[in-house]
Amino acid sequence: MATFKNKHIASTDSVLTTQKATPLIYVEDDSDARIFKEYWFVEKLGQIDFLKPENAGGCAAVVATVSRQRQQGNRVFGLIDRDKLAADKNWDLLHETDDQVFDDAKPYPDIKVMRRWEIENYLIEPKAVEETLVDLSPNRRIRELPDIEEDLLNHAKALVPVAAMNHALNAVGKSAQTDLYAREIADHAALAQTAKSEVEKHHATEHFEKFVPRVAKFAGDDEWPIRRKLEGLVAYRKWQGIHFTVEI
Repeated sequence: MATFKNKHIASTDSVLTTQKATPLIYVEDDSDARIFKEYWFVEKLGQIDFLKPENAGGCAAVVATVSRQRQQGNRVFGLIDRDKLAADKNWDLLHETDDQVFDDAKPYPDIKVMRRWEIENYLIEPKAVEETLVDLSPNRRIRELPDIEEDLLNHAKALVPVAAMNHALNAVGKSAQTDLYAREIADHAALAQTAKSEVEKHHATEHFEKFVPRVAKFAGDDEWPIRRKLEGLVAYRKWQGIHFTVEI
């Protein structure tokens, strides 16, 4: 213990890392750590552990903490959402549709960037979404899986201009209009026009027109089955407060 006390350790993070024999993986917040530890990697907890950075959450805190801990010789890693690339305006990698190319890029040392936009996107499962809608509306009946997937895909495609809009706004230094993801607009053309009007107002049309086909590319081509198209779009875009709930 005397040796331990004599080490000049600046933070609780360093203390935890020094004490642990297993590698520590930093994630963006406590809820992420709980999902990994209590659900997805329960059987691996003797080999790895998950923790939020000490003083702050988010992807930037993970990147900074891993860099600092690595400089101190600690065996730590990071796991962050894909949206970090948007924050850093790394548009080419953000819009990369080849998973292998994306994984090989490694823009942040010792940190894994998830293929999907954020951890919530891994929780999107068509049947689970349908069951939730049924729970919210007792008069609704669960449909067949192909019908569910086709409906979700149509709504996912409607959000393509919204995602492109937010990236265009980011590119010109404006705040994203995330409320559009949850807006109850059954008319998909109206949603697209709203997005277009927003970028025109902020003189971001050039970026918008470049980003729309990039986002749409995540749905693949006509040969792809519906499920694969849906997974491609879900992998890319934010689906919190999904707007198709107007159909309840």
